[in-house]
Amino acid sequence: MSRVVRPALTALSRDIPAYGTHAARTLLAMVDDGSAPGFRDATARLVPRGSTAPPR
Repeated sequence: MSRVVRPALTALSRDIPAYGTHAARTLLAMVDDGSAPGFRDATARLVPRGSTAPPR
């Protein structure tokens, strides 16, 4: 959606497939032995677009 509007909005990019992978692994681990593995979220990446002005 951030790319569609004008000016294009600056946004944070996250690894959405990694969230899905973690969710599936957590579900399978909980079904298997009741444990939930930890998850370390990757740092979001800033994607500057048209809504970001240069510094003054």
